[in-house]
Amino acid sequence: MKIAILGGSFDPPHIGHALAALQIRELLNLDQVWLMPCFIHPFGKKLSNVNHRFAMAKCLENKNIKVSDFELRNKKISYTIDTLDALSKKYKNDIFYWILSSEDLESFQKWKNWQEIVGKYNLIIFPRRPQASLKEKVKKCLSLKSIPDNITVISLDKLVTTGISSTIIRERVKKNLPITYMVPEEIENFILTNNLYK
Repeated sequence: MKIAILGGSFDPPHIGHALAALQIRELLNLDQVWLMPCFIHPFGKKLSNVNHRFAMAKCLENKNIKVSDFELRNKKISYTIDTLDALSKKYKNDIFYWILSSEDLESFQKWKNWQEIVGKYNLIIFPRRPQASLKEKVKKCLSLKSIPDNITVISLDKLVTTGISSTIIRERVKKNLPITYMVPEEIENFILTNNLYK
C-alpha cells in the first residue's frame, strides 16, 4: 500500500486536518492516510493528555483515513526519522510518505537527521495558506538546488484550505467562544465533556 503519514500534536484535531488528509489521498492516489499523534513533542511543546488527543483523532477516521498509535506506544519523544525507519522495517511491502505543511518548513532543519529524511524518504508538502512560490521555499528550507522525485509539492490551486489551527481552537474554548464548524461535533462534545483547554 501507499500510505501518507500526517504527524502532529492533534491538540485538538480539526477540520483542517481532515481536509488535508482527504485531498492528499485523492490527489496522489494513495491507499491510506494515517494520522499519527506524537507522545511527547520534540520541541518541548506542552500537550494535553495523550489519551484525550488520541480519542479525538479517532473521531476523524473513515475507510481511508486511519489513526495510528505507533508513536504513542513508544512513550518517548517522537522523531520523524525514527518513526519512518521503524515503519519501513516493519511494513516492508508498503511505501510511506511523510506530510509536511508549509509551516513545518521553517523549522525543518532543526529536526533530527533532517538531511537523511530528505534523501531517504518520500515527502509531501502542502500549503496551509496562500504564499509566494512554495517550491522556492521548499528548495531554500531543505537546502535543495532542485526538487527531487521523492518530494511532492502540492499546488494551492488544487486544494481547499482553511485558516483553522489547533491554537485558534484552544484560544476560543478558553474564551468560551464557539468552535462549531471548526471541529466535528463529536470532537466538540469531547472537548466540552472533558473540560479541555479551559
